[in-house]
Amino acid sequence: MPDPNEDVRVSVAQVVARLGVSVDTGDYPAARACFADEVMTDYTSLTGGEPAKIAADDLIVGWEQALSALDAVHHLLGPAVVKAESATAASLWCAGQVSHVFGGERWTIGGHYRYSLEHDGSHWRIAAAAFDLQWEEGSRELMSKAAAAKGSS
Repeated sequence: MPDPNEDVRVSVAQVVARLGVSVDTGDYPAARACFADEVMTDYTSLTGGEPAKIAADDLIVGWEQALSALDAVHHLLGPAVVKAESATAASLWCAGQVSHVFGGERWTIGGHYRYSLEHDGSHWRIAAAAFDLQWEEGSRELMSKAAAAKGSS
């Protein structure tokens, strides 16, 4: 018997995969389209601070400013575990690594992504995003070096 939630699981996983590809290729409008207008974010294991609800437009502008100075960024996501909560709500968990490259140096982080998605009547959109850092290799200072180099050019 076919699983009625399979279409939901595939659609939700595609949104998260599309987000990673969009960021890696610098297609920030496509990345923005993956999100609801407001997003509950929790990147505190990586950046400190507190979880916050922010406008998706502001989130994407921040990512673009930080990541466009790099030579490359690459998201590698493990298999997604998707749970259909209802016809309009779902969650996704996956392991992930993100490599940030600049000037021959690399800073790579690894951990787990947690997403909550909502169906807006026509598309699944990310309403909450979290990253739980487990390890890192290289120096976070790479991001500052890239930003400083971009600012001086």
